Amino acid sequence: MSSPDHVPDLNEFRVLLVDDNRLNLQILKKLLTRAQAEVETADGGQDAVAFAREHSFRFILMDYQMPDLDGFEAAQQIRAFDPAVPIYLMSGDDVPPFVRDSGVITGTLLKPVQLPSLLALVGL
Repeated sequence: MSSPDHVPDLNEFRVLLVDDNRLNLQILKKLLTRAQAEVETADGGQDAVAFAREHSFRFILMDYQMPDLDGFEAAQQIRAFDPAVPIYLMSGDDVPPFVRDSGVITGTLLKPVQLPSLLALVGL
């Protein structure tokens, strides 16, 4: 049975999803591809920085806590070469005020991420 919920068309969106948890990546990718977004995934902060250097994205959705390079540190590195891309950090807990107020990130999302919350954050 199909859902009657309206799914927006994000077919012109290229999104980078970053999380060290593969299940989280799969769920988020499914949400965004259902809305026709083109989705690239990275399983850590270092991979995210490398992807962002090589490709342009409409926005980056990145886990805050990752073992190799956390989302805030990765966002800082990305800002050094791409000051304009919106970067949203996801966390199961509240992101510390110094991170939210740093000017490095565009916003935060509480996990588990729901498509309506994500769309509202990116202005859709």
